[in-house]
Amino acid sequence: MKTNKAVGADEGFKKNEPAYKQEHTMSLISLCWVIFSFGYVVISVFPYSGFMAIDLVESANEENAGYYAGLISSAFMAGRALTSYHWGKAADTYGRVTVLLTSLVFSMVFSILFGLSKSFSLALLWRFLLGFTNGLMGTVKTIVSEIADGDKTLETRGMGIIVGMWGWSLLASPAISGAIVQPTEQYPGLWEGHEGTAIYKFMQKYPFFLANLFGAI
Repeated sequence: MKTNKAVGADEGFKKNEPAYKQEHTMSLISLCWVIFSFGYVVISVFPYSGFMAIDLVESANEENAGYYAGLISSAFMAGRALTSYHWGKAADTYGRVTVLLTSLVFSMVFSILFGLSKSFSLALLWRFLLGFTNGLMGTVKTIVSEIADGDKTLETRGMGIIVGMWGWSLLASPAISGAIVQPTEQYPGLWEGHEGTAIYKFMQKYPFFLANLFGAI
C-alpha cells in the first residue's frame, strides 16, 4: 500500500507524547534542508549567469550579457511552470516520498550537467530540465500540513519554519555560489605552483562546476 505521507508521526503516538514531538521536529528539520536545497538551485545561478553567458556565447559581451543571463535564470521557472500541477498529482498518486526523492535525484543530476555545460543551448536545456523535474515546493508544504495531523498550532509553526528556511536560502545561496565560481580566477594565490595539475585544468575548463556541485550534494 502506498502512502501519501512522506514523514510523520506514527498513528500510535499521541500529540502530547515526547516521541510524537521528536518525530515532528525531525521531520521539519529534514524538510528544511529540502527547501534550502531547492532555494539554492533556484537562486544560486544569479551571481554568475552573466559571466557564464560571456563564457558560453561567442558574441556575448558586457553590454548584452544581461539578455543571455536572463534566459539562463528564467529557464528553470519555465520548466517548473509546465509541470508543477502534474508533480502535485504524482504526489497524490505515488506518495510524497517518491516525489521528494525523485525531484532531489533529478536536481543532483541536472545541476552537475549544468555546471559542465560548454554550450549555451545545453546550459539552457539542463536549467530548463532542472525546473521541469522539480516538484519540491508544493510537496513540502503539503507534508508540513499532513504531519501536523490537524494540530493548527503545529501546522502554523511548521509552515513558518519552512518559509523562514526559504528566506535563509535566498539570502545565503547567492553568497555561496558567488564565492566558489571561477575559483582559479577568484583565488589565484591558492593555485600558485599548481597550474599544471588536473584539478586546476578542470576548474579552468569548467569554472561554474563547483557552485553546481555544491547544490548537487
